[in-house]
Amino acid sequence: MQVIKSKSFILRQYREGDETAVLRYMNDRDVSKYLSSAPYPYKIKDAKEWVKKCVRAGRRKKKKFLSFAIELNGKVVGGIGFDSIERREAEIGYALGKKYWNKGIASEALKLVTDFGLEQLKLKRITAHVFPQNKASSRILEKNGYKLEGLLKGHHSKNGKLSDALLYAKNHKSMNFIIIHGVYANPESNWFSWLKKELESKGHKVIVPKFPTPLGQSLESWSRVIKKYESNVGGETALIGHSLGAAFILSYLEGSGKRIKAAFLVAGFHKLLASPYDEINKSFVGGKFDWEKIKNSCRNFFVFASDNDQYIPLDLSKELAQNLGAKLKVIHKGGHLNMQAGYSKFPDLLDCILGAA
Repeated sequence: MQVIKSKSFILRQYREGDETAVLRYMNDRDVSKYLSSAPYPYKIKDAKEWVKKCVRAGRRKKKKFLSFAIELNGKVVGGIGFDSIERREAEIGYALGKKYWNKGIASEALKLVTDFGLEQLKLKRITAHVFPQNKASSRILEKNGYKLEGLLKGHHSKNGKLSDALLYAKNHKSMNFIIIHGVYANPESNWFSWLKKELESKGHKVIVPKFPTPLGQSLESWSRVIKKYESNVGGETALIGHSLGAAFILSYLEGSGKRIKAAFLVAGFHKLLASPYDEINKSFVGGKFDWEKIKNSCRNFFVFASDNDQYIPLDLSKELAQNLGAKLKVIHKGGHLNMQAGYSKFPDLLDCILGAA
């Protein structure tokens, strides 16, 4: 049985014995009035039919309908799920007991089930049909990235009357990610393989080129490598760079003429560091960057730094973020945010990437 957990509640499939709880939250005029298929008064026979339908659907291998009970402190207080699952599209709907409104439960449940649909069911499009008067539902959908696509005249039938519906939708957009390693590193170093696997599991394309380092390392040689992948660089592309990889991204954006969606710079730098690596890094950061040109080449920048990086002073990271107009995420005692500092995985970075995707 599929179970999705949040910090405050769980989402599980309905089961026999849930009928009384369903009756409790559904037999409320304020709950049912914006549910086109829900009668009022809502009777025990309606609850039994609903639970039976959900249990039967949950047993089917090929699902066209899938609904989760929202269980809070051992009590079922609402429901959420998909209907009309076909050709990688589905419609989402939800109901929550009035006692639990305005607590963030509906919004969090919507996020969890939407992510489940896009990532586990591999849906490409999820729609929701909302009564225009249901402002709260519209706000929750918009908060979770659903876009208003139009008004459907006479779409709902409620109590023998036709009503309009607002059509909201969330479409899964596959992005291209290019992960760029740093000096003395390779595509299997640090958290690169883990991040590649995580992003690919969500339907994105991920490329991790191998750049010459330390032998043959130069801005020119790295530019030749990235040129092989330029057909993958565009408006739905994000570049992710670690250490020198971040500096290379700055140079690439400054000179390529490409415009991308986002850049994630991890333990990056934009100046020589008065370190033993300066000699092989100087072609990347030995000059001055045209920050306006770089900023015009990317919609959003995100800078990750540590407060005890042995190579990159935190003040330099702050300067980099300021030059880019970027948000700076400082990791406490993260070292160089590499394998040596314990970073074979980087969940904070993944969350930031998915939030911007």
